[in-house]
Amino acid sequence: NCFSNQYCHTSSLQQTSEPNDHLDPLFCVRGVNIMAQPGRVHPMQVVNHVSARSMMSTTTVVSRSNKNNQLYHSSNAERFHLTQMAKKTTTYPRLSDAESFRPKQMTKQITTRSTRTIPPATSSNQLTRNEDGPRRLRDSSKSANQHRKQRQNSHQSSRGFPEVKNFRQIDQLVQAAFDHPNLSPGNMAAIWYRISHLLAAHSGELKEHQRQSLSHELGVLVTRTQNRISNYNPRHLCKTAWSIANIIKVVRNYQNSSEALTHHQILHNVLIRDKSTKKNLFQAIASAAVVHVSRFDSRGHTSMAYACAVAEVCPKTAPGSTLFGCIADAVVSQDLRLFKCEDFSNIAWAFAVRKVSHPRLFEKIADELIACHHLGSFGPQCLSNIVWAYATANVSHRGLFGRAADAIVAYRHLRLFRSQDLSNILWAFATAKVKRPRLFEKVADEIVSRRELELFDSQSLSRVVWAFTIARVPNQIVFEKVADAAIMQKNAFCAEGVANLLWAFSSSGLAQSQTLLFESMAPRVADLLYHCNNQHLASIAWSYAVANVDSPILFSSTFTEILLDKFDAFNCAQLCKIYQWHLWQKEELSSSLSLPLAFEKLCYDAFVSKRLHVSIYHKDVMSALNALGLDPKEEVLTRKGFRLDASVNVGGNDIGIKVDGSHLFIDQTPVGRATLKRRQVENVEEIRFECIPHFEWRKLRGDCEQQDYLRDLLGRV
Repeated sequence: NCFSNQYCHTSSLQQTSEPNDHLDPLFCVRGVNIMAQPGRVHPMQVVNHVSARSMMSTTTVVSRSNKNNQLYHSSNAERFHLTQMAKKTTTYPRLSDAESFRPKQMTKQITTRSTRTIPPATSSNQLTRNEDGPRRLRDSSKSANQHRKQRQNSHQSSRGFPEVKNFRQIDQLVQAAFDHPNLSPGNMAAIWYRISHLLAAHSGELKEHQRQSLSHELGVLVTRTQNRISNYNPRHLCKTAWSIANIIKVVRNYQNSSEALTHHQILHNVLIRDKSTKKNLFQAIASAAVVHVSRFDSRGHTSMAYACAVAEVCPKTAPGSTLFGCIADAVVSQDLRLFKCEDFSNIAWAFAVRKVSHPRLFEKIADELIACHHLGSFGPQCLSNIVWAYATANVSHRGLFGRAADAIVAYRHLRLFRSQDLSNILWAFATAKVKRPRLFEKVADEIVSRRELELFDSQSLSRVVWAFTIARVPNQIVFEKVADAAIMQKNAFCAEGVANLLWAFSSSGLAQSQTLLFESMAPRVADLLYHCNNQHLASIAWSYAVANVDSPILFSSTFTEILLDKFDAFNCAQLCKIYQWHLWQKEELSSSLSLPLAFEKLCYDAFVSKRLHVSIYHKDVMSALNALGLDPKEEVLTRKGFRLDASVNVGGNDIGIKVDGSHLFIDQTPVGRATLKRRQVENVEEIRFECIPHFEWRKLRGDCEQQDYLRDLLGRV
């Protein structure tokens, strides 16, 4: 505003309608009362006047009146009022005409005259606290000169370097940085930050001479950064680490080839291809961070932890200590009320991704979120990251999960939640074994309300149905929509995703109604067999057995060969699943596929060793059968290894009886293992098999009703 085109006469500055005796010096600039006549004073004069007085004691502003040398006091509110009055100025003097208007001389004169009244104690180079004023650090002239020299040296080292934000090409930016070997830490941090942003706009191929020079220059920049990182201040250090980590995140999936054609491939070769480069660079960053970790603010801790997690490194700072441990100790010792919601979610996410266990950190973050923060104000991604991190770190904090569930349910709708957010939330609650039916119903309604699930990727689809199955929350409409979307995206599934998807449909008891899904996924599963681990192979084989959908493309000699290659790596539960798949192929389908005798015996032994789960109604059922005179045989082991609760003979026919508890049902729908067992006992063992559901038996009152129920059940047989 000092160079506005509005003017007034300079002579008006020397005139006033009030005597100087009645003017408060704080509100008086060169004889003009700015409270009464703000339009007659130039804003620069007010700024200099306030600046000079702000250099005085923070408790008392000491000033000399033009006439009687009286002392006056001012509060911060009065200074703020001065600034507001300066903003209201409407007319300004012409700068070229005002001989008496010299802002620098005025500031110097007022400052020199005012500082004489300041007590010597407030001029020392110590941190002092006045009675009513805030903390204030007063630098001596010597320290001020040293600070000024450091700034001059920093500017001289980067003199001649253009503004980093003006570069639009990575190769031009790297070349300019290469030509200036003595760049300041601030410029180097800005360069890496700019490169991480420019990567999104660079996808074309480079010429041969450009590729060679760019690769060499980037290598030199990495070396310079590594050698000088110890001189960076906390802000530049965290910014550099964060930027390099983002670059690694973007270029990680690009081809690891010596003949790089694009910027992404060149950066991949420079930062990732040689594993020692990334390791040594982040080790240097960690060594420098340890020195400053106590000076990091919330954003600094978050950026450093995030950078190490994205770069997939866990640098050591001392024997038995890592950078993550130092960050966690520093965060625990700080006041977490200064942290933002993004800081909480990113720190927890970083520790969970790198699988760094620090119970004190997670406990303190959870307590702070419950005590001081309203989770309803957190964004969808923050809520998703927090619960996902706690579930991944195996920290089941009931209070935190409860508050998070209440915050999500309180939303009017979940349209702002991305597909990944919804799937991660469901997965976290299912993994942590925290039952929140209202939360699952809320998410299910949102999934059903979306016309298409095109925005759900393959991983999100498999996680949704997996979470509903683990949480034992039935919702057939959600499963149907996921099945349709999975068929459309079948070629995008990975080995883990397709195994979890098929297992969820089979375990929930909905496999037989989704035979089209199993038929459609078979070719994709066949292509992924060599990428499957032991758990994936066992789950896929068992799921197709439950669904009773055979696929010659999938179950061929190749499948059995892969099983034999992993012969010694299967655990007991996986061997049981393979055994039931073997019975399905050999006994039910009469297929030519069969396991070698040694492998079959190993699977049979594991299947027989399973402990029979006895229902709480087992004794009541046995008593009722004895009352009917049927003399039941308890805990019967069949020829193929199936265990039955009881076996009775009715009319010369053996009938197997199983008392099914609540663990074998999802809302009165039998789960997959119960359905498969009943089918195989009847088809393979040729034994009539009757199940007594717990929800039917508990409705019976008295022995008479129980005996009548069994008489009707066995009479139908």
